[in-house]
Amino acid sequence: MEMVKAGLPARMREWMSGQPGPFGFNSMCTGLGIHQGPVRQYIFRMLEAFVDRGEVQTDDRKTTVEAVLRLMMKGTKISPYCYNHSWRRPSDAPMKKRILRSMRLISFREPFSEADVQDLASAPERSYVDLLIRKLVKENYVHRVGIRACPHGVGKESLYRVTDLNRFRVDLL
Repeated sequence: MEMVKAGLPARMREWMSGQPGPFGFNSMCTGLGIHQGPVRQYIFRMLEAFVDRGEVQTDDRKTTVEAVLRLMMKGTKISPYCYNHSWRRPSDAPMKKRILRSMRLISFREPFSEADVQDLASAPERSYVDLLIRKLVKENYVHRVGIRACPHGVGKESLYRVTDLNRFRVDLL
């Protein structure tokens, strides 16, 4: 029984991006040196994941079984997949970028609290803002400058300010 080798998705990506035109599942397995066994099922599932992500495109022409058989009898290669070279990974953490921009924007005028940043960034949860601020305090990008009463009247909240606006912008934005 063949074992799935580490780095198989990276090898698949490399092989697919190196193809000059469309390719089929069997030609990909042959190109990767996998001729039979359960590893082919794993490769097929990975190929479906590539298609779902948009990294690989499929030939969406609606063909009948008879048309496919005719093409096969003529010796025409059936190649339903094509690598999408213009595909890029989605932007990393768009919420994080909105939160960081909000911190910098507020810090130009006055200190900010976690609630201020959450409101300005339209963050659905305060816990992520809290986690990010704690990390930035530890890395000395943000420092605590005081406390104020919470807007709802019960309790107090910490106030923060960006330590160096230029360093913050260059390193994090």
